[in-house]
Amino acid sequence: INTLIIAPTRELAIQIDQQFQGFSYFTGLSSISIYGGGDGSDFEVQKKALSTGTDIVIATPGKLISHLNLGYVRLEKLQHLILDEADRMLDMG
Repeated sequence: INTLIIAPTRELAIQIDQQFQGFSYFTGLSSISIYGGGDGSDFEVQKKALSTGTDIVIATPGKLISHLNLGYVRLEKLQHLILDEADRMLDMG
């Protein structure tokens, strides 16, 4: 994982990931959005991306913490951390 973007809501994480996919079409960079609230079927895809590595992760705080607590997320090579709408996340707790 080179870049981690933390967004306060699932909708915003999805929107950022969609925009990034458009920007990175010709670069070969990969991204994944990590968020909860679904039926759980995305969990294995998220786990694989976090375990094997992807260039950019866009995550909501709660789901990222869940994956971190399971112990397979590696952030040793993290170069960029972006807190999108940090004030809103602080307001949410």
